Amino acid sequence: ILLDVPGGFEVFFLQGGASLMFSGVCLNLLHGKKKANYVISGQWSKHGFNEAKKYCQPVEVANNYDHKNMDITDPSTWNIDPEGAYLYYCDNETVHGFEFNEFPYHVLPEGMLLVADMCSNLCTKKINW
Repeated sequence: ILLDVPGGFEVFFLQGGASLMFSGVCLNLLHGKKKANYVISGQWSKHGFNEAKKYCQPVEVANNYDHKNMDITDPSTWNIDPEGAYLYYCDNETVHGFEFNEFPYHVLPEGMLLVADMCSNLCTKKINW
């Protein structure tokens, strides 16, 4: 079982990688909301954040600038806007080498969509669905 996707989840494999999907995420998941949350952990998530500016008011939840892109701020300090349609993060930032070992799911507000850009590390580790 390659991905071990449980019932109730859907996985889409689309051509174009993350760059194409930066706008696709907004266009398909905002559902009329005006805000979306972004964890900035490197170049790819920053590109996603900047693309989102065309469609909504992206909220920078956290960043790793002070950690020189090698670690992320403590999740207990993340500024997640509950009015955001979703929380986006890049699981593996290939340019600077930052990868989430385990995403802090406990910080996600109940009912908020989680968007995980895993185009560079899908199938490299077990996903905590």
